[in-house]
Amino acid sequence: MSKLTLKVALGAIACAGFTTTTVSAQEITCGDITFVPAVYDRWPHADEGCQEIVIRDGKPYAKFEAEVVSQSPSGTYVRYTLNDGSKTPSRKIEPPEGFEALIGGTPIAIPDLKPRQVVHVYLPERAWAPPAEPEPVAAAAPPPPPPPAPEPEPEPMMPTTAGNAGWLAIMGGLFLLLGGALRFARQRS
Repeated sequence: MSKLTLKVALGAIACAGFTTTTVSAQEITCGDITFVPAVYDRWPHADEGCQEIVIRDGKPYAKFEAEVVSQSPSGTYVRYTLNDGSKTPSRKIEPPEGFEALIGGTPIAIPDLKPRQVVHVYLPERAWAPPAEPEPVAAAAPPPPPPPAPEPEPEPMMPTTAGNAGWLAIMGGLFLLLGGALRFARQRS
């Protein structure tokens, strides 16, 4: 993983000696790609610094531009150019042992690059993920069935304390009145 991180962080530094072709407009652009986490760990400005996607030897590369700030015994310091023309803060690069840049077709060791010299950095496709193919849209799921209709509320029932006893009392009262009326009518006759 460390070896990949080093290679991804610097990529292939190159200048005029490389033959590159810009990818056509209908192909992948810098806005279409997402870099692997190792690139963002080492350089959070990767999205703003990617200038274009180029084809070299039939393979796509993300192109960046860097300016050598200084050389010191501790390493090489560069500033990357962002898309808006601004520069990132100076940062130390740690290319693998024996890594070289091509300047005018001549290989030059990274420690031999001069301050203010502009180089192009090319990150191979393994350093970024091409846009994902859109997944086929599945047929929309049918809407869920409607909830079951609520059961109708039962009609209110009379209290169970109200039984037939009331009718029996009324009938009994009527019979008493009828009996009283008959007795009264017999005594008068």
